[in-house]
Amino acid sequence: MAAAEGITIIYWGIKARAYPAQVIAAYTGLKLKTDSDRANTWPADQPKTWFGALPMLEDGAVTLNQSIAITNYVGRKAGIQGETDSEFGISQMLISECNDIFEILNKAQYAEDKKAAWKEVWEEKLAWEFHCLTNIIGDKETFTGKYLTGDLSIWATLDIIVSVKADALEKFPKLDAFYKRVLAAPGLSEVTKMWSYYKPE
Repeated sequence: MAAAEGITIIYWGIKARAYPAQVIAAYTGLKLKTDSDRANTWPADQPKTWFGALPMLEDGAVTLNQSIAITNYVGRKAGIQGETDSEFGISQMLISECNDIFEILNKAQYAEDKKAAWKEVWEEKLAWEFHCLTNIIGDKETFTGKYLTGDLSIWATLDIIVSVKADALEKFPKLDAFYKRVLAAPGLSEVTKMWSYYKPE
């Protein structure tokens, strides 16, 4: 029943915390609906959530909160969690890195001096994260060697960043090449049309 109906994520159609899961579903062809109408009635669904916040995932009898759990659930349903311990471990490491990047973006988004905060994001904070990611991908096509949950989560996070600053990856050619390879996937043409939650100005 759940497989036929597909997964529902109650959230807005924006590039934010639910975006990695939305990208994974789009890339792999997993049936997933983003229910913005229910998100717009918030907090009507709050009593149904575990932690009183969105995004919320529903899949038959399964209800989940927490964006990382939702990302992993969708990745598992899509069958891209990794076949080996190494693949799984690196994929999970990348998902944690996505969370670190989200925290960087969130702090800038809500800073009192947004101009200064975003300047630090571009010139220092993300430069370090991109340096580390470059070391991981090396000369490979992807970080894990496959298109796993972590790889696609990193791509979704990079897409959020590029949506805010088009040349953000210019000084990191290996990340830029990875970004452009995934962007060309036909399944992503619709999901990438969502607007970014993050606004430097």
